[in-house]
Amino acid sequence: MTPKNWQHAEVFSLVDSELLDEASELRERRISHLRAKKDKSVADLIEAFPHRASQGSGFPKLLLILLAVFLSLALLSGIILIVRHMTAQDTPTEQQPPLSEAHTHHYEEQLTPPSCTEGGYTLFVCAIESCGHSYRANELPPIGHTERIVAGKEPTYTENGYTESIVCDRCGSILVQAEVLDVRVHHYEQARIVLPTCTERGYTVYTCSDAGCTNSYIDRYTLPTGHTAGPAARENEKAASCAEEGSYDLVTRCTDCAEVLATQTVATSRAAHTPGAAVREAERAATCEIRAHYDEVRYCVSCHSEVSRETVYTDTLAHGASTYTRPGGDCTKGKCYTVVCCTLCGDTLYKEPQAVTAQASHTMSDGACTVCGMPESSEGLLFAYTSDNEYILKGLGSCTDESITVGVYQGLTVSEIADECFLDSPIPHSLYLSDGVREIGESVAEGCPNLTSLHLGEELTRINLFSFHDCPMLTRVFFPESLVNCQSVFNFCSEVTFSVAENNPSYRSIDGNLYSKDGEKLIRYASGKADTTFRIPDGVKSVSGILWTKLDTLIISADVISISKYTFVYPKIPFIVFEQPEGWYNATTNEAIDAAVLADPASAAAFLQGDFIQLQRRTD
Repeated sequence: MTPKNWQHAEVFSLVDSELLDEASELRERRISHLRAKKDKSVADLIEAFPHRASQGSGFPKLLLILLAVFLSLALLSGIILIVRHMTAQDTPTEQQPPLSEAHTHHYEEQLTPPSCTEGGYTLFVCAIESCGHSYRANELPPIGHTERIVAGKEPTYTENGYTESIVCDRCGSILVQAEVLDVRVHHYEQARIVLPTCTERGYTVYTCSDAGCTNSYIDRYTLPTGHTAGPAARENEKAASCAEEGSYDLVTRCTDCAEVLATQTVATSRAAHTPGAAVREAERAATCEIRAHYDEVRYCVSCHSEVSRETVYTDTLAHGASTYTRPGGDCTKGKCYTVVCCTLCGDTLYKEPQAVTAQASHTMSDGACTVCGMPESSEGLLFAYTSDNEYILKGLGSCTDESITVGVYQGLTVSEIADECFLDSPIPHSLYLSDGVREIGESVAEGCPNLTSLHLGEELTRINLFSFHDCPMLTRVFFPESLVNCQSVFNFCSEVTFSVAENNPSYRSIDGNLYSKDGEKLIRYASGKADTTFRIPDGVKSVSGILWTKLDTLIISADVISISKYTFVYPKIPFIVFEQPEGWYNATTNEAIDAAVLADPASAAAFLQGDFIQLQRRTD
């Protein structure tokens, strides 16, 4: 070998030796480092890698050694990464700073305090984002649990119990788990038997025998026995008096439980009144149309209720105590007379005939006939001539007089008033019909609201249907002795009273009421009277037409056997007393009417005024 080559060989030999020594030292440090980090598997792998001392001093050999060292380090780094990835350790491991770095680390501290089961440590992390290098130090041991005993709970009959448990007060971990205790079970025993009653079921009561437990249940029901009715007994007796009925209850009770099963109230009749001495009440002096009378009244000495009341009439009237005369009649008929009238009421008392020759016409002077005294008719009235050389009044015409006179027209007698002549007119307040008027047509003054006074002539014979129907202000009407046919008039005249000439063959008046001449038919009650009670007189057998009254009580005497179907149209009478409630029937249907209904005044009034009923009573 040349000196030059020897020098080169010596230099490379020296370098080779130094490099091998450095590589060997680096290898040992890496193994120690991995063992310190507990990467024992990687350290064993590196340690098992073959290591030989390089021999020779040539340059190729040196390159081979350097290449081997480089490949070994690269292989080791790859193996380490693979092993770390596969083991995926969660617990941070202490890392030591690398042996050599390309930069200077700037560490930040992250403190993890110790817990009951985990140790604490400080983690140092390089603040350089691209580095991510970290290691931990200052490790502290776990601090351990702080135990607390949780008391158990005894089971009940509805909820489970549990044993005591141990928990950590710091972390809440359950150190000793509680055991579940099963719910308790009742131990029932028969306690008592409840027997059934009349209305309630029987049953058996079972009670728990465990100490301190009061639970129970009911079972084994039995059906109720039902009531046993006993005999009816009188209870709640109330004695009758003359003022009110008595009563008692017939009560049926169960013999087992005394419960009331049935009650029937039985009324007992009132005790009889004890009438006292008669006293006179409501005395009235005689007038032209009503006889003097008074009420003879007896009161019960016990309850002071009125027992009886009877109206006692005298046979005298004040009628005719003072008189005046007027000419009357119709000279064209050769009939004249002097009329003697009552000064108080104006009614005709009697007539004194005068001899006169029939005149062709009336001789008028100062509005009246100089022969018979017949007055001139009111101006403006409408008349029609008849073939009998007389006139008929046809209507008001242009007349506006409130006091209308119908007498002479153009020297001739007005003998008739046509139908509906003053129908519904408010004009007439008084109507004077002279002695020449012999007939009044239908509905002549029907519905005249202001008609208060009506004078009927001495020769009037007939008044047709509804002539003076619904005249609410009409007061007193005198029937002359010539009037023998009056058909359904003066209905709904709430203030009217009647007076009839003594010699009238068809009608009569008693105390202002209109009757048939024989007194067996009540035709119109004088609704203008203020009486509140009226008894149909004995002897009256029928009631005809509408009974317009202001009465509270109407007494139908035992002689009445027929009542018109329109008698009780209006107004309503609260009480209708039938002295004989037996034997009545509906004459239209021939259906009998319950006597019990007619025996009660209130129910009789409600029954009769609920419909139009033609009443008839059997007398056989």
